[in-house]
Amino acid sequence: MTPIYIFGSGQRDPIDFYLSFLQQKAFIISIDGGANLLKELDLLPNLALGDFDSIEKDVYEWLESSPVEKLQYPREKDFSDFELTCQQIKKRFSPTQIDLFCMQGKRSDHFLFNLAMAEGLFDCGYQVIFHSPKEDIFFIDSSHPVKGTGNIGDIVSLVPCKNSVLIHQTTGLKYSLWEETLLRYSTRGLSNELIEDEFEIDIAEGQAMMIYTRRNYCIDL
Repeated sequence: MTPIYIFGSGQRDPIDFYLSFLQQKAFIISIDGGANLLKELDLLPNLALGDFDSIEKDVYEWLESSPVEKLQYPREKDFSDFELTCQQIKKRFSPTQIDLFCMQGKRSDHFLFNLAMAEGLFDCGYQVIFHSPKEDIFFIDSSHPVKGTGNIGDIVSLVPCKNSVLIHQTTGLKYSLWEETLLRYSTRGLSNELIEDEFEIDIAEGQAMMIYTRRNYCIDL
């Protein structure tokens, strides 16, 4: 199925970062100020949504003069722009992959709620991925094992979404997990490391948020 690309108002990355993604056909949604970046990319969204308080004047005029579908909400409302976007996705689209850009990096409260909204989409069958040059964040469970490739030294962290997650096994990681339960309030799943170019993570029960950090951006805290 056609993936959905969502551009938010969070921290922006270099323009070149987005170009490889835009080679693929996708349904594109701009959330509020995400339209500013899309104008720079000369890429009209299929849907522009939000209270539009972060959209630059010339970008707003660009949207108004186009056939883009626009859903504008009042600034004072009971839901975030991303939650309203999630509501629209559930109404309009069967489960598919959702790629998120510029949805982190400015405000911690917004980012934490964005993660919660993304987890809700995952529970409904959507594959949701937060993208940045530094890291990718997504969700996995027993139906969605990870078989990935990367660079030796890249970091993989697993955070249980509920109270715990049971890992069946991992391969290609420095600290192997075998029939091991990760607890929500433990750092056992933090900062594992690729020791091979290919790795696998199989979950037996529960679900986890996986944070894949590229080695060039790894900082010891």
